[in-house]
Amino acid sequence: MSSVWHKIKYFNPNENWGDVYRIDDRLLILLDEFRESIHCPIIVLCGTQGEHSSLQSYHYIGKAVDIVCPYTEKSLFDVF
Repeated sequence: MSSVWHKIKYFNPNENWGDVYRIDDRLLILLDEFRESIHCPIIVLCGTQGEHSSLQSYHYIGKAVDIVCPYTEKSLFDVF
């Protein structure tokens, strides 16, 4: 498993991200920092699991996730 999970504040390896052993450490840190900066929960819809556009999808190597921020009143532009 990733060596940084113990440093992550807003997520845990028991969430449905697919294979947590394949999630990139930098991605975990960036997601955690992003969550901190927008002051809104983030739900990871898809990590390494599921079917993606190609076999070379960054999802399969743990460098991409699909997320949603359902509890914010901010616009998508503001969140971005």
